[in-house]
Amino acid sequence: MKIKTTLAIILSFFTLANFAHATPTPNTLKVLTLNTWLLSVLGHPIGKDQEMRAEKIPQAIADLGADLIAMQEVWPNHYKESLTEEFARLGYPYSFFNKRKIGMGNGLMIISKYPIISAELAPIFKSHTRLDEQLAGKRALHVEVLISDTLTIDFYTLHAGALSYDEKLGNYNRLQKARQRAQYIEFKNWMQSTRKHAISIIAGDFNADYRTLSGGHFLPDYSDDYLELTDRACSEQEDLSNSFLIANHMDQFSTAIPTYSVENAYVAGGLFASAPSETEDYVYSCGISKDRMIESKVIFKDNLLSDHYGLTTSFNLNNL
Repeated sequence: MKIKTTLAIILSFFTLANFAHATPTPNTLKVLTLNTWLLSVLGHPIGKDQEMRAEKIPQAIADLGADLIAMQEVWPNHYKESLTEEFARLGYPYSFFNKRKIGMGNGLMIISKYPIISAELAPIFKSHTRLDEQLAGKRALHVEVLISDTLTIDFYTLHAGALSYDEKLGNYNRLQKARQRAQYIEFKNWMQSTRKHAISIIAGDFNADYRTLSGGHFLPDYSDDYLELTDRACSEQEDLSNSFLIANHMDQFSTAIPTYSVENAYVAGGLFASAPSETEDYVYSCGISKDRMIESKVIFKDNLLSDHYGLTTSFNLNNL
């Protein structure tokens, strides 16, 4: 049963869920993130084929067997409501989102097979990367998820600010990158202050590759911004773990598999087709050993649901 709660402080609407009892810890937990590109401004659709894609998304995700789902850019309220209803029909009765009152809102949603026992919104990022970003209230969401009677985890999603690409420089706007980095630091500090459990999973659109961009090409080293985000983000002794790189035995020297690609038909025909293909979507974790990240894949390359591909990671939970 969903519980709808109005929080007077932010005059917002959330959906949470009740639960009857816990279950044994499953063998695996599959986490999925997708920037849905369900974007409308003043009631006018910006993303192409929105109705068709919105109808396909729940079943396509359910077919993959995802347990925890993070979605970004679900901007219009009616998509939040229709997606929640359809996911519930498919066996995902628990959800958390912020129904916007004014402006675009934050576009974030969390959908879960497992009970959500608490939920909260981070403050809106203090800095906006671009002028158009001021229309959106970009931030992060945090929920506690009851996986079993012995395992509860923290689950986060966020959508960082977008950047403008300068073809002549072969790089992104420097001031915008600095503001995006400030958002990373804000999120890292907020996550550290809100974590309640040994295991945390962070899934979302960070709007930047993990490698250094120079002259229109990525160099085989980790970017300073990526290192700023991941370094000691979990604790003084633990960095964020990039589950995709770990599960696929990759590093900064490996051939990347982008989640935002000019090979995507929606990108190729769009405003940002000149920007390089890159990894923008991630599933990070704290408190999970590397050997438990058993599979991670870029998804929906052949079944386009957005201008972003999705990403899944499966974690081994045996004996946790």
